[in-house]
Amino acid sequence: RGQMCAVLCAQDYMEHGRALPDGAYVRETWVAPTVGEAEAVVKNVTDFGTKMSREALQESRRELVAGWSAHEVCELACKRREGLPRESADFLRWIKDYRYEKLDEMAVEAQKFMGAVKIPASTVPKEYVNNYTPEARPDQGRGVVFALDVSRSMNDPVEKGAKKTRLQICKDRAERLLTNDVDDEDVVGVLLFASKLSWVVDSILVEEGREAIRQTMQQAARSGWDIIGGTKMRDAIVECHKKLDQINVMKKWQASRNILIVLTDGGDGNSSTTADALAAKLGSFRGTLVLITVGLSSQESVEFEAHLQKWQAALGGRARHFKADWKEDDLDKAFEKVRDILDEGVAGLDLSAS
Repeated sequence: RGQMCAVLCAQDYMEHGRALPDGAYVRETWVAPTVGEAEAVVKNVTDFGTKMSREALQESRRELVAGWSAHEVCELACKRREGLPRESADFLRWIKDYRYEKLDEMAVEAQKFMGAVKIPASTVPKEYVNNYTPEARPDQGRGVVFALDVSRSMNDPVEKGAKKTRLQICKDRAERLLTNDVDDEDVVGVLLFASKLSWVVDSILVEEGREAIRQTMQQAARSGWDIIGGTKMRDAIVECHKKLDQINVMKKWQASRNILIVLTDGGDGNSSTTADALAAKLGSFRGTLVLITVGLSSQESVEFEAHLQKWQAALGGRARHFKADWKEDDLDKAFEKVRDILDEGVAGLDLSAS
């Protein structure tokens, strides 16, 4: 019975790609090995188990230390900056990156938004402080492109009597999204579309140009982009698809990580690309398409939903559609859902779960 268990275990480890000594197993399950072979199998299995246990223990210790250290620094940060805004880009980025840094490195990063940080020596065991290897940072970013409708209707007030226009509140939210909720490794683009297409942020690496992205969006919010008639949403999606392909070639990234976000407030009456033609082009798009429609009329909604079905089939479910009315709270909810997608980095989402 012991010999048979040894053979079965040996074959299990073979299937997991773990090499065993020559002659340490038999290929026919129900043929018992010789005593010598069985001993070789048992030794290999026990050695393998010891090695795996040691690796698992080391991994658990590393995660414990990283979490413990992050807690200590975060606790101090919160005590000293109780009024810290949730939107603070430095703070959010620092929280997300804790697993990639040692304790000393975390303290240095924390100085950017809360001044000098010194961890009391008694809070973390000496043998743990900086005596571990953090996780390796992901070497791949993603392309995040935002296509924003700037047609004439976007210059209307958000609500009757409101001072802000539709475009202003959309710009504000797009700016926060593209500066607070993307990673340093990501490449960002912003395309404006109406009867024409215009890149205002063209393939900027976030680590090098986060502030440039913020300034571009804020300047636009103060001065306003040119408002022109017409809507070329489908042409804009095709243009963004091309841009993301260029980013993939340049960075050699996985196309499935890319995210294309589109916001529009009306039907598409000016694109040279038909709904069927767009569906055909989307067949080669491997990222996630996120569509935000705001304030569509009932007729526009019917037409849009019909087109969505074609695009959904072409994308194989890698899309989301969020509907909103022209109320700031409602728009915030839609952007919060987009923010969740960016935070998770998930592709292959179901379009039907609007």
